[in-house]
Amino acid sequence: MILFFFLICIFTVDKGFTQEESCPTLTIDYSIRRLLECNRDILDARDSLARVDLSLERENNYFSWRISPDAMVGYGKNNDKQTDSNITYGIGGSLSKEYIYGQGLYLHPSLQKKKKGYQANISASFTQPLLRGFGKGYSLSRIYGAEFSKRSAFRAVFQKYVDMMLKTIAALYNVVKMQEIVKLNRELYDRLDKFLQATKLKEKIGIASAMDVYRVELEFKNTEDIYTTSIDQLKDAEDQLRELLAISGECKIEVSVPMEDLVKNFSLEQALDIALNNRIEIDQSEDTCREAKRLTQIAKKDLIPELNLVLDYTNSYSYDRFSDMSKNCDYHENWRVFFATSKNLDIYLDKSQFILCQLAVEQATRAKARTVDTITLDIKRAVRMLERTRKKIFIQQKQIASSEGSLKLSLMKFNKGLANNFDVMQAEKNLHQAKIQLFSSIIDLLINQVKLRASMGIFAEKPKIAC
Repeated sequence: MILFFFLICIFTVDKGFTQEESCPTLTIDYSIRRLLECNRDILDARDSLARVDLSLERENNYFSWRISPDAMVGYGKNNDKQTDSNITYGIGGSLSKEYIYGQGLYLHPSLQKKKKGYQANISASFTQPLLRGFGKGYSLSRIYGAEFSKRSAFRAVFQKYVDMMLKTIAALYNVVKMQEIVKLNRELYDRLDKFLQATKLKEKIGIASAMDVYRVELEFKNTEDIYTTSIDQLKDAEDQLRELLAISGECKIEVSVPMEDLVKNFSLEQALDIALNNRIEIDQSEDTCREAKRLTQIAKKDLIPELNLVLDYTNSYSYDRFSDMSKNCDYHENWRVFFATSKNLDIYLDKSQFILCQLAVEQATRAKARTVDTITLDIKRAVRMLERTRKKIFIQQKQIASSEGSLKLSLMKFNKGLANNFDVMQAEKNLHQAKIQLFSSIIDLLINQVKLRASMGIFAEKPKIAC
């Protein structure tokens, strides 16, 4: 069972891993922990969650009190020749608050200094939508949209984590495979080296011919080239693992992974049933359908006109000196209650938006069905791949037994002079290739088992995301 640290690594970052630390033996559990805490792509994905959190917080603040101070200074003159030009300046501010059911409260106090005295104004209004804009669903639409974006980002990061963990496990097993191939190539290289020296010695005493020496030298050079190439491939595999785990280039790579079956056998029906209940892509497609339907309802409400109930209150104080604010002032007060409505006669934009939202619902429904089909095909391919790999392993095990018998027979004939060294080298080469193919198939089987778990959605515990 793969230990999964997804939720912990999203909200906390453990400083226990650094790029400069000495590299311990890389097990699957340790490598996944280090991947989630040190991999640069993982860190970038985690930052994307922070961005959507900030976006959601900004939308939530839309319903908080908003205070906006303001000031003004200006120059004015009217057509009255007896009135001199004057400079006017003042300060003020606005306080406003939107409520979740569409109501709006607005306050605007101000104080102005004119050439002849002061003027203080206070205005307040309260608006209640009755048609368009009425209701919690309409007012909170931006917040619901931000929450959907957060859920989508959360699932995308989770999928990124799963993909990177699969890549890491494959890289671990690839290193093990290349280490074994290098070992087998080295063994063949050493055997052919000894065989070449023995053949040259036999040539000197007349038992072997120059053609025998030439054939062994040719095969030895070919094996040397294969051995050198496999060493380079091993270094490439180690570098890929270093890049994934952010390990320094000077750190020696040591890998320890299980070589037995990692999962139990699943029938195709079982795998499909588990996948359709656990794959996070299905959750995302269902959430996308719900969001598209919600936006369609909002667009439908935008087709109706606005009708607002407005309560408006204003008062004004005028006085000659600032100290006379509470007395000897010219006072005016006004309040009113009225209905206000507005509607753009060109409703093409609203209608087109509504049609686009309906198309988005249809598209999201098709995408959901396509997701189910894709997952079904993915499971079928993974199951077939496992069955095919197991058959290859069975065939290659028989091939090794046959190659070992062929090598013994070729050695017996060669020692009795009934066969030349070409038959022996060909038998050695066949056995060597069979061993490499068998080990490669075993590694492929282990990797495909992990991929099957990922295709079923049980490779890592799916996070619970409230919709």
